[in-house]
Amino acid sequence: MAPLTPRMFRDILIDANIMPDDVTAAINQIADVKTRAKAFNAWEYPTQFIRTDPLIDQIGEFFNLTPEDIDNMWIGVLA
Repeated sequence: MAPLTPRMFRDILIDANIMPDDVTAAINQIADVKTRAKAFNAWEYPTQFIRTDPLIDQIGEFFNLTPEDIDNMWIGVLA
């Protein structure tokens, strides 16, 4: 799947009632300090979001989204 701009990715989350602050709160729950810091880097400073990035599925799991749910959201924004 084509990458999404940060705005596109955040917009699909907002459309799914997942606010950016909710994602930040989810990342804050990562126990390992280095893993959490890298997740923040990926969330806050991306040039693009890539569907196969493990962070995307981690975010989805926290919000009870299946990989298929995420795929459908991703495809929908690209249509």
